[in-house]
Amino acid sequence: MFKSLSFENNNNNEDTLITPTPSKGVNMDLFWDDALDERSGDDEELGRRNHDGPRLKPVSSHMNEPQQSFNNTSGSLWPKPNSSTHPYSVMNQIQLNNSSLNDSTFGITSELKSKCSLDSENNGATASDFEIASNLHKRKRASAGAAVVSDSLNDSLLEECEEDDDPNSLGLMRDDEREPLKNISNTVAAMMMSKSRQSLGGVSSPIKKKKKINLIDFEKKRRETRVLNVVPQITCSGQDHHHVVGSSPGLYFSSIETALHEAQPFDTILLHEGTYHVQRTLSIKVEGIHLKGISNKVHLIGMCPSNVLSIEHKSITISHLNISHDTQQCTSTSTAVSSSCSTSGTNCALISIDMQSPLSDEIFQIHIKRCELFNSFEHGILVSGAAEAVIIDCSIHNCKKIGILYTHNARGLVQNNLIYENLYEGITFRGRSHPTVKNNKIFDGHSGGVYMRENSHPYIFENEIYANRRSGIFITNKSKPYIKKNSIHSCKENGIVLKNNCSGKIEGNDIYQNAYPNLYIDDECETEIRGNKIRLGKSYGIWAKGKCKPKICENEIVDNVGKNVLITESAKPYFSENKIYYSRSVLQTEELRGIVLKDLCKPTFELEEIYGHSSSGVDIGGRAQPLFFACKVTDNSKNGFLIRDYSSPTINECIVSNNVYPNILAIDRAESVITKCKIHSGSQTGISIKGTPITTIRESEIYGNSFSNIKIGGSSSTDIIESKIYNGRQSGIWVKEDASGKIFRCSLFNNRRDNILMEMRGKMIISENEQDK
Repeated sequence: MFKSLSFENNNNNEDTLITPTPSKGVNMDLFWDDALDERSGDDEELGRRNHDGPRLKPVSSHMNEPQQSFNNTSGSLWPKPNSSTHPYSVMNQIQLNNSSLNDSTFGITSELKSKCSLDSENNGATASDFEIASNLHKRKRASAGAAVVSDSLNDSLLEECEEDDDPNSLGLMRDDEREPLKNISNTVAAMMMSKSRQSLGGVSSPIKKKKKINLIDFEKKRRETRVLNVVPQITCSGQDHHHVVGSSPGLYFSSIETALHEAQPFDTILLHEGTYHVQRTLSIKVEGIHLKGISNKVHLIGMCPSNVLSIEHKSITISHLNISHDTQQCTSTSTAVSSSCSTSGTNCALISIDMQSPLSDEIFQIHIKRCELFNSFEHGILVSGAAEAVIIDCSIHNCKKIGILYTHNARGLVQNNLIYENLYEGITFRGRSHPTVKNNKIFDGHSGGVYMRENSHPYIFENEIYANRRSGIFITNKSKPYIKKNSIHSCKENGIVLKNNCSGKIEGNDIYQNAYPNLYIDDECETEIRGNKIRLGKSYGIWAKGKCKPKICENEIVDNVGKNVLITESAKPYFSENKIYYSRSVLQTEELRGIVLKDLCKPTFELEEIYGHSSSGVDIGGRAQPLFFACKVTDNSKNGFLIRDYSSPTINECIVSNNVYPNILAIDRAESVITKCKIHSGSQTGISIKGTPITTIRESEIYGNSFSNIKIGGSSSTDIIESKIYNGRQSGIWVKEDASGKIFRCSLFNNRRDNILMEMRGKMIISENEQDK
């Protein structure tokens, strides 16, 4: 039972910063069913604490001694039962042998001994008064402050002691009324779970409780509250408000400022038709106010370069209003600006929502509905802090800067809006903001459509982003968006740009007809790009460069001008199960290559289908070192693979067939390894090698090509090992010029001419091959 129980230090538990991924943070059940991977089990966050130094750190004179282990062998500290001893009495009456133990054996400090009454001098108790019993309780602990690692973890026997004082004096934490030592088995279980998770692929991350965005119905609380009517330029005698017989019921005011001053929680302020000139910011500081236009003919005009509306409390609704700045007078240098107006021009907006971070989980939700916001001195809507802004059915256009700006951890919902012709981006996300953007049209911007940076992680679904003068979506500075089912097209630069360590997921989008590459990936981005259509780009489909490492899977990359995929510099993307082709449905003025690799890139391609291009399917140059595994490269108008310069590709288990030029052409000083491939039915040669490349062909089948199955020339060096070369319409292998290498253990048959045709200067070593006559 006690075969190997040891105590170890563990100083390797470091705190790990866990940043929420796009699969958490929003209740996406509102929008789709299968977008997120749900975790079963407890939904509460599990965290780990980091303690400086070892757990149960000894402070006695034994600190520098190596920790001991004790085993149930001869000389064991456990007494051997005699024949008269009941077998269970050993479990229940194990005596502590002071002669064979020391404090460091158990990692017990003098202070811990005094707490647990183990010191016989101070407490008058003997070691025989204590028992070791099995702790079968498995309670949850908020934090594990003491850890003991056992090699035998099935049934751990742990020392229990009476509680006489506060264990927190030892730096230990507990969640029940027992001493921490009595709960060590729970710590062991937690450590077992942590180790098992690490063995399954990395350090376990905490389970984050998902934050939900649920639209709150404020109108339920407004049904029995007052309606405060505001009529522009009304003449009031004696008092600021009075009842008007025959009109809408409620109180009447001559100005919005007066109505806001008199408002009580959840009142409705109803603005009647007309134009309201706002000389200073209207601050809404009362909970639940609904500022509403009676029709679409209510217009608020800010007369100075500051916020028109400032929302500083929760549950506010703004609806049916037209809001703008008077941009002719609203300038920081205008002498006509009122002295009460701010002229700083810093982050002012038509509607500003700024909530300080709450100490609780209280939701600061704001609704902006059916409004038109335009001609802003800077931004249309600014959302900051703990605010949860819900912007629905609005039109936001012609702002001098950004249409909608989310910053400083703000969240919310932007849905069914028209966002267009803004001087900067239509929507910008900064500072860890994470709203949901759904079913909007973002177009004709003088800059980009959507811009995100500074760890923001928005959810962008089912939007149409098009005809912007720069990129449709620009992602940078460690942002982690989830971008799904959008249509991103006809922008003057890229469809989507990924830079500066961004990640996240781009899934199921239609990205097409953008002037620059539809998808541009740079720096050290590790974004997952899955299930998109990337088509009809006017300059490449995907361009990956820098040190990026994206995962590009199950996409359809088709009909992009020049190159469907370009990979340069030190990029290391991973491609899997993509279809990369030219459909010929659109006439192109230049030759289209499938994949072009340059510089020092090291991409991996797995299970790709590359076909139909008007030039080579794969063009490998520079010093590229790609890996192709189980790919199909067929029906291209030139080569299947063109291998040149100083590149060194590895091609495993691929099918290369039906290409017009040689299926594989290796030239210059390239070094290629071709293993377990099927290379057949080429309109010319199966494999053509010339110049000074070094090529290894191993365990492959080369057959049915119109010219020689393999042609080797120049000063190349080629090794052909354990391969089948057959059914060639000319020679099986043609060696000419100064080519060298070896043909070893190959099977050559049914070639129309010689199985091996070697000219006088050929230097091939031929041995142990099987040939027909």
